[in-house]
Amino acid sequence: MTQRMALLLEQHQGLDARSCVHVTCHPLVGEERTTIGAGKVLDKQALRGILDILVEGQTSELVFLPRRLIAKSANTLIWYRKASANTEIRFLGGKTGAIDLSVAVPNLLFCLHAGRLWVFAYKGRGAPDLDTPLYRAPFGNINDHGFMCVGANHLPEFPDIAEIERVEEMFFQSEFSEVHGSSPIKGVDNYDAMVAFYQGLVGAKCFPTRRLRMCGFDGKQEMMLEEVFSLCQ
Repeated sequence: MTQRMALLLEQHQGLDARSCVHVTCHPLVGEERTTIGAGKVLDKQALRGILDILVEGQTSELVFLPRRLIAKSANTLIWYRKASANTEIRFLGGKTGAIDLSVAVPNLLFCLHAGRLWVFAYKGRGAPDLDTPLYRAPFGNINDHGFMCVGANHLPEFPDIAEIERVEEMFFQSEFSEVHGSSPIKGVDNYDAMVAFYQGLVGAKCFPTRRLRMCGFDGKQEMMLEEVFSLCQ
């Protein structure tokens, strides 16, 4: 005998203003007059199983992946951006309300997951691998663990590859307005000192990576790229 079930989706706004969806599964009782029985909340494993059934046999457009894309899932993009000598960045302040600078920035790693953004720096050339140590991204509005406060900017919960360029543009053109947590740059103790640091970088060919601070979670002294994947679970 086939058991009939109904899925109910409830969407609401969480305490952090992010949209949340709960899915419950309910048995359908009765033949002539069907009623919905008591349900239970589905866990992530059950939801993934349902998604696999829904997409089975479906075809999609072939998409070429950018070389700098490291990992991708339905709600996650992880990519890197090589160091640059001329990147336009913006700080809050000055006579016009913004200070625009063209400066050198280090290699950066971006993790966009379910509408949230983490940014880290790393040393070396080319693409990072799983054993690459990560450093604090040397900018404002990013806390000690790499999480960025994006203010009024909206980031998609289910990003596609086209979001890479848009997120980077948002990142650099949104005004860095304060230091979150401890300073990410050695020898820079506050926001004004950070602005002065970057003003001193104008014309430099490369970012002084010796000034980067290590990034670590849960008391660890360092963090590897592999650990970024734990943010996406």
